[in-house]
Amino acid sequence: MKRIFTLLALSFGLVSMVNAQHQHHCDAERRTNEQVATNPQAALNLQMLEQFTQEYIKRNPDYNRSAQTTYVIPMVVHIMHDYGSQSNIPTANVHDAIRILNRDFNIENPDTNLIIPAFKNRIAGLDIEFRLAKIDPEGNCTDGITRTYTELTNNGGENLKDLISWDTDKYYNVWVAANLSNGAGGYAFIPGTAPSPSHEGVVCRSSQFGSLAPSGGSNLAARTLTHETGHYLSLI
Repeated sequence: MKRIFTLLALSFGLVSMVNAQHQHHCDAERRTNEQVATNPQAALNLQMLEQFTQEYIKRNPDYNRSAQTTYVIPMVVHIMHDYGSQSNIPTANVHDAIRILNRDFNIENPDTNLIIPAFKNRIAGLDIEFRLAKIDPEGNCTDGITRTYTELTNNGGENLKDLISWDTDKYYNVWVAANLSNGAGGYAFIPGTAPSPSHEGVVCRSSQFGSLAPSGGSNLAARTLTHETGHYLSLI
């Protein structure tokens, strides 16, 4: 599953347009590098992913899909909260964040004119639809949103994933918290470099998740999930 999504992202390219503002940064590079430096298996996985990618590009320099297909990626959003409005965000916020995510991955965003010239000839819709899961890991009906009470929402990170995680081979997991450790706005690991398979996915600060309050609503805040999803699909 991950290999398919990785291939799609690298074959078609994704330009994430989050500009530098006085908001919280992406922590993906630091966390991935830390794992690669301390975990030999993570380093090997990253090497193998890059080798696979380069070999695929060499064999398929003008790759195009043979059929028009939309790939649906089932998501689960874990809202990690302490009952406060900053952490226990409404369901509407989740739908709003996914709306923006789908818009950006399929070039339906209104600001494509702002893409820098070097990437103009690389942008393309990926025909990917991110959709909240309808069936949970036990086979029960779900709206694709979980809510877990934890004080860790105020200093979130990998500690959140140990509390709840759905099978990462079947679901794209997103954890949303009030505050992330090290001041990050969000992060993801490049595939194969997370501390464990159950830690694959994206962690986002609620103030940078979609466009509705408590998100700041700026371009950077509304599209942090887009940016981190690019990392989740192996864009370094």
